[in-house]
Amino acid sequence: MSTSQFYKQGEDVELSGIVLKLNDSSVLVFDIKKFDLRTGQMSDYGFAIQPLTHRLKQRSYLIGGRYQMPVYRGSLPKELLQPQKISGRADEQNPKLIFKKLVELGKIERLSNMQIVTHVSDLNLSEDESEI
Repeated sequence: MSTSQFYKQGEDVELSGIVLKLNDSSVLVFDIKKFDLRTGQMSDYGFAIQPLTHRLKQRSYLIGGRYQMPVYRGSLPKELLQPQKISGRADEQNPKLIFKKLVELGKIERLSNMQIVTHVSDLNLSEDESEI
């Protein structure tokens, strides 16, 4: 069974009441918390970021498969939470370049003993595949 992972730029993806518009900067953020049983307090432990799309020959594709994503210490930096303009974006607004710069400046630290395993797949079967 093959899966179609192409979507047209600008089309909406509907997920049970939520409408997402995927673009070249679409990512899935995993916010990992730590719960202290003694105090009952929850704190930021780490985060992971998984890109959702890949651009190839003027088309964007959903990245499907299984991946091991590195986990970074603490909470997601506020610089990466800022809404990004997609068209006409300057290099200093590119999320990938912002992330790389934060790593170089030591503001993001990778937790070497931790990874998160993800699995992304396109569950929208074409008419041919739904008969299988």
